Amino acid sequence: MREYRRAKIKALERLREEGRKRGYEPEIDYNELVLYERPRLLARTRASAAQRGSLNFKVNDEVRYDGDNFRNVYSIILDLHAPDTWNSLDSFYPLTLRLIRDLATEDINGDHPVTINLSDPRVKCWENSIERLFPSEGGVKPPADRINDDHTQKLNDIAKGL
Repeated sequence: MREYRRAKIKALERLREEGRKRGYEPEIDYNELVLYERPRLLARTRASAAQRGSLNFKVNDEVRYDGDNFRNVYSIILDLHAPDTWNSLDSFYPLTLRLIRDLATEDINGDHPVTINLSDPRVKCWENSIERLFPSEGGVKPPADRINDDHTQKLNDIAKGL
């Protein structure tokens, strides 16, 4: 949604700076609102404001993404207090595509809606986790969660274009 654009950019810029502090060189694609560092990381943003613990999205791109271009692919879920602002009150959740796919179901229209419960232990454990996106030296590195399928979709086209 257009109203979330400014908040997503601020969040991505903050994450990029945190990555640089840890010795990484992430870049931002401002058109697609993704953070990437080829071939290690691709992270798309999703945002929602004031939904009180459960966030709802259609995740067709994540479900169909073929992760061949990047080792670690995430959807960064932004839990915002206001739709046009990113600040210290807000939280982010870097979730693997595997988890997103496990949570999503296919509806009658072929879309993949998902409800993400922020108190779910599989989600809560990654709240504000810079370490997941930019592991410190000697830290536990996140697994390379790649989803492979035969679908051609927007997120894969974005990744190939970066």
